[in-house]
Amino acid sequence: LDPPAFGHGPNGEKWKLEDHIQEMMHDVVQLLDEQEHFLILNTYSLGFSSVIVENLIKTSFPQVTNLETGELYLQATSGIKLPLGVFGKFNKFTV
Repeated sequence: LDPPAFGHGPNGEKWKLEDHIQEMMHDVVQLLDEQEHFLILNTYSLGFSSVIVENLIKTSFPQVTNLETGELYLQATSGIKLPLGVFGKFNKFTV
């Protein structure tokens, strides 16, 4: 998933990820196969930390055991990191 941080709906209404991410995650849970699935979530909103993304995914997918979260950033040649957002990812496959 790579949702926008904000946008406009079909009737010009304002849309913010922070206001709709719970609903979006609920819909994702309904779409994924119960036995085998994976999820990669990128958030480019400064309102999300890796802890928030971790809690969001764990709440939506309580069975997850291999969740990884972290920062998305660009690194300058000087070594300075420019933060861009946060990611969360996991998979569940039958071996």
